[in-house]
This record gives sequence, C-alpha cells and structure tokens, in this order.
Amino acid sequence: MPVRVSCSTEGLEENWIEVTEVWTRRELTDFMTQKGQPFLDLFAAKVTAVHLVRMDGTVLTDPANVLLGRDELDLRLFRFPVSAVLEATDYLLGLGEANKLLSPDGAGLAAKTTRAPGKTAPAGPG
Repeated sequence: MPVRVSCSTEGLEENWIEVTEVWTRRELTDFMTQKGQPFLDLFAAKVTAVHLVRMDGTVLTDPANVLLGRDELDLRLFRFPVSAVLEATDYLLGLGEANKLLSPDGAGLAAKTTRAPGKTAPAGPG
C-alpha cells in the first residue's frame, strides 16, 4: 500500500504525492545521491501517484513529469515532491523499528537489567 504525503501548508492542502512502500537501502541511497536522468527515472519509479496544482490551475498527475514541470508550481511547493519522498521513506524506516515485536507468551523477552545493590548510575552530562 503506497504512502501518501499531503502538503500541510495553508491553501495548498490539495497537493499530495504517493510513494511505493517497497524500497531497498540501495535505492534510498541512490535517491539521495543521484542526479540527472538516473534520479528522474528513480523518482518516476518510486512515486506511484501525484496531484500537484500549478499556478495556472492545471494539475501534474504523471510522476515522470513532476520534477520537470515544477517550475510552474507555487514556490512553496517547489521542494515538496522530493521532500515528500524523503518523508515517506523516513516513515518506512520507522516501521522497521515497530517490527521488532516480542514473541508470544513472553518467549524471548529481553532480560531486565538491574544494578548491584549500592551501585548508582554514573551522572550524565548537564
């Protein structure tokens, strides 16, 4: 199921981008480092749907044309297409943390850490 990132800027809430939920670490690294046509191709492959309203009222709906057509977007939306993908991948990375579920019936529970009597934790900074 794609991840939808909607613009929260007042007056621009109708703009959104959907990003595929399936990524490899290499693809994410490529997304953050590639330039030119390889980046455009990866963007088009990973963005599954888009709705961005240009200043003239026309709507960008083709992921392959979003980055090339964003010069006619409201300036507040100029960086939104790329930052929305990064927001979606950040969300997906967080799901990896949520997937660290414990086994049923307490099997495999991590042992509680305790301190020896009379021992205190070292003082932290500050």
